Amino acid sequence: MDAKTTLRGLVVAAGFAAAAGCAPVAVAPPPGALQNARVACNAQYPARVGNYLAHTMCVNAAIDRYALPTAPHPDLVRLQENIRLALSAKVDRRALTPQAGEGRMKEADALIGQVEQDRQIGNETAANRRLLRLNAMLN
Repeated sequence: MDAKTTLRGLVVAAGFAAAAGCAPVAVAPPPGALQNARVACNAQYPARVGNYLAHTMCVNAAIDRYALPTAPHPDLVRLQENIRLALSAKVDRRALTPQAGEGRMKEADALIGQVEQDRQIGNETAANRRLLRLNAMLN
């Protein structure tokens, strides 16, 4: 059997497996799982300078576990997580006040929502313009 035949066989087998329901499927988390994990992060890392980065890492881990597998735009979830990490690190270094960090995160959240809408309607130009603004928040 040559490589081309083997590859064709693997593709056909993968197609049958997917049609039979054997392909990996993202399963929705139990109701309230993400919210419960966030509450646990809040309890473990109260909001004060020095805890923001650790709290963010805890929240991001919960998002990775409960929201990311079913997210329609996982790249945006990751970008949002990275912005949250960057802002939290700045707050812990006292380069940004907690209030300013919260404001910047709200701005990022709004932009992420707009990128999702832009993508849904096929406006990639607007989505890319907003993504440039979001990427600038990582610095």
